[in-house]
Amino acid sequence: MVLFGGQKEVVGLDIGSHAIKLVELKHRGKSKELVSFGVQVLQPDAIVEGAIIDAMAVADGISTLVNTQSIKKKLVATSISGSAVIVKKITLPRVASQEELQESVRWEAEQYIPFPIEEVNLDYTILGKASKGEAIDVLLVAAKKDIVGFYSNAITQAGLKPVLMDIDAFAMQNAFEANYKELIDANEVIALLNFGASKININIIKGENSLFTRDIGIGGNAITEAVMRDFNISREGAESVKRGIPAEGVSPNMIQNSINQIMDEISKDIKRTFEFFRATAVEEEMSRIYICGGAAKTPGIRDFLGGKFGIYVDIMNPFKNVKNKMVDIEFVNEYGPAAAVAVGLAIRKVGEA
Repeated sequence: MVLFGGQKEVVGLDIGSHAIKLVELKHRGKSKELVSFGVQVLQPDAIVEGAIIDAMAVADGISTLVNTQSIKKKLVATSISGSAVIVKKITLPRVASQEELQESVRWEAEQYIPFPIEEVNLDYTILGKASKGEAIDVLLVAAKKDIVGFYSNAITQAGLKPVLMDIDAFAMQNAFEANYKELIDANEVIALLNFGASKININIIKGENSLFTRDIGIGGNAITEAVMRDFNISREGAESVKRGIPAEGVSPNMIQNSINQIMDEISKDIKRTFEFFRATAVEEEMSRIYICGGAAKTPGIRDFLGGKFGIYVDIMNPFKNVKNKMVDIEFVNEYGPAAAVAVGLAIRKVGEA
């Protein structure tokens, strides 16, 4: 799903609060080949709660990635999430024309969106026939124009052209479907969790349909700060230990208690999200969880979530079905889970529906 879009290939650019992730793929029929993958850490507070505070720092970060990765393409797909994005499943009466459907969607959007309708970009996709009557289920997406503008402007300042704007949760789903298609059952419910620095995107899917999305306002930064506080080390040191690299006299096995304390808090928010979903979809039961994002490889997270929810949990590999002959394999293995959203974006093409 896109909020505005353009069948040319694009560069996938995930602009996160901690780091920018860039992925370039070469499309060869149904197969994908990795051309470039880079990560550029941003200065703290360049992006706060999804809003770009320091546009120059973000534009410089994008430019650095483009230069170091020798990117020639100018067309970019990016995505947003957070409080400025509303995703809602609605049921509408079947109508005769596309124009009537658009009018119905706009009217329904005005009922659900807590912003003036002229301040948002609207998009929607038809999920299929509703369970009752002659109606259709529609997934409605709205994003505040000013937030979309901030991200677009930062990309433009870096000399690139934003042509696709997506939602983080849907880009993550796109990457999952491209890499785990053989494991997707039309009747199985799976939770996808993107562990970012400042928030977690949750997308509960059934087959290839998104049933429920939510963003939780806590992420890997909370773990980093706990490790900094508990062991009196720098942010850089804490980030290294989180990735399994000893730093400043602290080894990864020493920080598990700090991680578990924060994960206990995070898991309560995830549990509340799952409970809310079950209340709205009583016949659906999740069977698996896949996690991705910059914090996904933090020691013990997968086992912690598996123990809390009693179901299979795995770390998503967004390059599982992507051929790689050009990018350092150790770098891809270390930072791969952080690239899920960027991969999901890079899979897109300008001109897609």
